[in-house]
Amino acid sequence: MSSPSEEAEYGDPFFLKLQRQAPKPVPVEFQGAELEDRPPHYGPELHGAITREEGELLVRRAGQGAFLIRESLRQPGQFTLMLLFDDQVRNYRIYLDGSHHFVHDKYYDSLLDLVADGLINLYCEKYGRDRIRTMTMTRRRRRSRSSNLYSTQDKGFRRPPLAALRPVSSVPVESSEEGALSNSTGALYENTTNLSLDLSMSTTSGSVRLAHPSVTGASSLTELPSPGDDADDSPVSKAHRFKVTTFFGPHWCAVCTNYMWGLVQQGERCEDCGLPVHKQCVQNAAHSCVPTKKRVKFIFGTDLTVLCLAYNCSVPFVVSKCIEQVEAREGHFMEGIYRIGTYLPYIETVRQQFEDQAEHARIDTLFFPDTHSISCTLKNYLRSLPIPVIHYDLYQPLLALFDASSDTHCEDGGGGQLASRVAQLLREMNVYHQRTLKLIVKHLVKVASFSYANKMTPSNLATVFAPCLLRNIEESLQSVVRDTTLQMAVVCYLIENYQTIWS
Repeated sequence: MSSPSEEAEYGDPFFLKLQRQAPKPVPVEFQGAELEDRPPHYGPELHGAITREEGELLVRRAGQGAFLIRESLRQPGQFTLMLLFDDQVRNYRIYLDGSHHFVHDKYYDSLLDLVADGLINLYCEKYGRDRIRTMTMTRRRRRSRSSNLYSTQDKGFRRPPLAALRPVSSVPVESSEEGALSNSTGALYENTTNLSLDLSMSTTSGSVRLAHPSVTGASSLTELPSPGDDADDSPVSKAHRFKVTTFFGPHWCAVCTNYMWGLVQQGERCEDCGLPVHKQCVQNAAHSCVPTKKRVKFIFGTDLTVLCLAYNCSVPFVVSKCIEQVEAREGHFMEGIYRIGTYLPYIETVRQQFEDQAEHARIDTLFFPDTHSISCTLKNYLRSLPIPVIHYDLYQPLLALFDASSDTHCEDGGGGQLASRVAQLLREMNVYHQRTLKLIVKHLVKVASFSYANKMTPSNLATVFAPCLLRNIEESLQSVVRDTTLQMAVVCYLIENYQTIWS
């Protein structure tokens, strides 16, 4: 990641110049006697309960950028910011959350920062309107250092549906010409005529959203290989996970290369790869998220695809290392392997080894002689995945193939029809999920082949691994009771028909 000074060398300085040219806030101080019951978070800019006309006269005398706070005559205890910009006096209802001033969903440490940020946004929207309109309509394919920095190769751009994005509240202002103190994504400053404020959608750091969300969540990928194609190393396109962010120092949008103007929450950053973009450019960001190791905070609980991309591995190293150790210790000869548990502290110690050392974790017999602690760690990791190995969107179609009451029930009459249908569904998953599933099932086939020693038949293994490999996105007690038998039937079929499905 480059420093702000380095980024300043290759960004488009147009909006940076506008931000520096924006008018500065000028507080209009109250000149009368000390107000009684003055709120401690307001200074001399508070003028008490005055009319709108009186407040407008005061700010016009002070000139461009002048502002004051007045108390509502109709609703005592409610305060309004009066701000002069472009020879128009604007009125905005302001709120206080503890020690932070906020207007709609943007929080500020001081009232001066709030006004300064508002003036910057108003100024940039007025004099950069044409550029903002271009940012929201097209994606500029300018090659810059930002494209190399974030590896934003475009493997076929697709614009996500607008309805699929996180809704952005739009609050009306007093006139259509006023615009809003925001980055053209709906008003961030609320007008006094609109007294409602949905705090459930407002957080200090913003909320996470996908550039192209789907039921498979952060693992929504394209260019998928067949279930048995281990040699397919073609790049996959992963959607970004954007979160509203406050950037410190100069930052430029990696999509349009324009400066990210404002003082707080100037744009959004991908939580997986760190890609900074304007809110307007989220829809235009290429599906080429390449997560970095430093942004993977945890190994357990991190999306499978994110982990593979960040550590450049074909399957999660937790899975491969655990399977390697179980087989190296001849665990497939141990009675009750994967069925018998062990002490929880043993499992936590193995887990912490992966969290601390990642792909360099040492879990051999010298460090962890108990084989069951390794087998239990594998199950623990699979259950911790936010998206199971078999995608959520394949859950119902797979179970329907084994449900006799379903319209899509498929009988395995020996012609391979059921195996073909199962393989076709598995082919819809991305390459990392396919390879992980294949490795696990292949390992379970080997374990089941020694069932005479370990007492773990395909049916027994399916009982253990069904909850680890697939689950319903909306789990309830009723669905668990209803689907448990079908889940086991799916996993058992994968084990018994491994060669047919992955041939």
